Amino acid sequence: MSSPHEPQPRPDLESQARAVIDKAAQQSAAARARAANADGPAGPRLTPQEAVALGRQERARREDQSPEDDAPAPLPDFEDLDDEQVAAPVREVDGHPEWARIPKGCQFPSGWTIWFVRFPAETTNTPGKGDQHPDGHRYRQCICWNLSESDEKRAGRMARDQPLRLIAEMAKGMIRVVDGHLADRRAGSGPGSVEQFWDEIGGKGRAQLQSLYLKTHTMDAEENARFFDSCIAPRTVG
Repeated sequence: MSSPHEPQPRPDLESQARAVIDKAAQQSAAARARAANADGPAGPRLTPQEAVALGRQERARREDQSPEDDAPAPLPDFEDLDDEQVAAPVREVDGHPEWARIPKGCQFPSGWTIWFVRFPAETTNTPGKGDQHPDGHRYRQCICWNLSESDEKRAGRMARDQPLRLIAEMAKGMIRVVDGHLADRRAGSGPGSVEQFWDEIGGKGRAQLQSLYLKTHTMDAEENARFFDSCIAPRTVG
């Protein structure tokens, strides 16, 4: 017979305590799983059972996902809304070369210098492409003009902080028409694709367009001398 002073078992309280502990454990596991999904490999560690369950869920999700869903999203087109339009566009250029192919809808910035450029196809990576001309040669061609501020920002973004790519991206930014088609700056190939044209004109053609960019966007020795001689007026204040 037990003493009246001995503690009596409380089965109801013990059952409630176990239920509370089990529920807390379940909630803790669910919280760790959510944190792991949010934080990736650096997140909280899971128990082996939780890791297996999460692995099954991830495999099922990937099996239901199309290959296109895993592809990196293309870079959005960069627009600088602060870049003011320097001049109203016009549709025609006086005295353009007869071999130049100007597509419908092409608008040239009024007052700017327009560069009509063609490359003998035999100097490119694709000698079989291009327009046949009366001289018996094939030519690839493009129309270029100088970069606006937003063009420069877009090129800098496309260079992805790689200085060696910056001049190439600046030169590509000057291309406005490709073989008679409006320039298409999206990735891939097709009429007007700047990336495809850049690849197909080869190293010789790319070097010429990069030289054109440098020549048209930097002052030569005479211009530099004039600038520092007569365009700067230093003064001492105070």
